[in-house]
Amino acid sequence: MHLEPVGAKSYLLMLSFMFFVPLTLVAIFSFFSQKEELVNLMLSTFYILLIPAAVFVLIAWKGQSASIKNDQLHLRAAFAYNVTVPLDSIRRNDIRAAADAGIGTSLRINGVGLPRFKLGWFKLSNGRKAFAIVTDQSPMYIPTKGEYDLLVSTGRGDIAQLFDH
Repeated sequence: MHLEPVGAKSYLLMLSFMFFVPLTLVAIFSFFSQKEELVNLMLSTFYILLIPAAVFVLIAWKGQSASIKNDQLHLRAAFAYNVTVPLDSIRRNDIRAAADAGIGTSLRINGVGLPRFKLGWFKLSNGRKAFAIVTDQSPMYIPTKGEYDLLVSTGRGDIAQLFDH
């Protein structure tokens, strides 16, 4: 199964959040500050915190995969974000684009939630819990008979056909 790769717009948005916005704030503060030691401390703290956060997000963007083995759908993402769903618990007739179903994320429970990038556990607008690997604005909604649903960017619209193997 093919998961949608992260696009250039998402990378640029993430870079602006992680680099340019905080760096601009530090630059503005340093322009108005008279204490050079405080400015140096702020810049050092900025870079010490920024580098691990950037590495985490870049690894998370590149680490997603999906496979169907032994009558189970395995969704794997970076770090500890993995889920296995039996194929017989997937409501195949109800799979559709999240936008067509009126489904979106309303609350992040555990994971990363950024514009155009969502990874982890979320509460959906329909009240259900969902595991999400979303790298674009048009993910597929995969309802299940279990406690949670799936929200996945497939890059195609034909995810339902993949279950008919």
